[in-house]
Amino acid sequence: MMKLISLCIFLLFSGIHYGQPQIKFDSTTYRLRSLRVGIPVVLKIPFQNIGNQPLIITGANGTGPPSVEKPLDPVRPNEKGYINVSLFTSAIGKSRQPIFITTNRNDSATVIDIQLEVVGTNGERRISGMVKDTAGQAIPGASIRLLNSSVGTSASFTGYYSLLARPTDTIVCSAVSFFEQSVSAAAEELDIVLLPRPHLEVEFWHPGIKRRTEQSPISVVTVKELEKSVNPKYYFSKYAKQNTFILYLDTAFTLNETDSLFQRTYHVYYSWGANADFARKFNRLTIKHLNKMFQRDWQNAVRKEVIGLKVRGR
Repeated sequence: MMKLISLCIFLLFSGIHYGQPQIKFDSTTYRLRSLRVGIPVVLKIPFQNIGNQPLIITGANGTGPPSVEKPLDPVRPNEKGYINVSLFTSAIGKSRQPIFITTNRNDSATVIDIQLEVVGTNGERRISGMVKDTAGQAIPGASIRLLNSSVGTSASFTGYYSLLARPTDTIVCSAVSFFEQSVSAAAEELDIVLLPRPHLEVEFWHPGIKRRTEQSPISVVTVKELEKSVNPKYYFSKYAKQNTFILYLDTAFTLNETDSLFQRTYHVYYSWGANADFARKFNRLTIKHLNKMFQRDWQNAVRKEVIGLKVRGR
């Protein structure tokens, strides 16, 4: 008797499950890249009714801009249908536009995850990141611009910036009391690290003249100290105390991923524009430091434009 009751219950629930529509999607995730701004795009999302009863799409809605068109008629068993999604492409950048699908089976909604990247008419993408010093502190108001272009912006109070650029563009960043830095715009998330310039405030005075009291602190140095300040050893020692080292190049440059990794690994930053004799003597000190700390491992990744660099095998 118990076996008969169990069999009836099994058949009852099996019948309920079997006598239902069931939706199946080819994919529930779509990643669309390099869509042109302003050009309408309609994504056709295929699905199939794998149940044995007619399937009705009762709801197809997004949380944002997409316009969704669902089938009005029931989809018969084993037949296919399409949900059409008109994507939002009027703004350059990356976005996620999910769609929630419900049917007459009364299950929980199926989420279609649509991720898209919209670029400009010339392939511009939105580049963003932070402008920081070597200690990781934000540099508010830093200037960020594209090389040989009037396109640019300024870093916010927190050091954040955002601008449109092509992967082949070069971004130039500068700020008061920092060396200018040029980096490739190939990465979409790009933090820029600026190297501080040596800064020395001097007050000249005559013994017969009373000094003027200033609100801001002023360093009073002797002629001997001034002569020392133009010595590469003076600046090298100044930066070394902050665990920061410089290698001067003989030309303007654009950082690539290898350069960025080199700088982070060895705490060495590329720069250029210094007097050739000063740069050669300064580089000699940095190279000596690198050889002492890392032997010759660093030479495999260093840029060949470093002034005064002699690397075996190159």
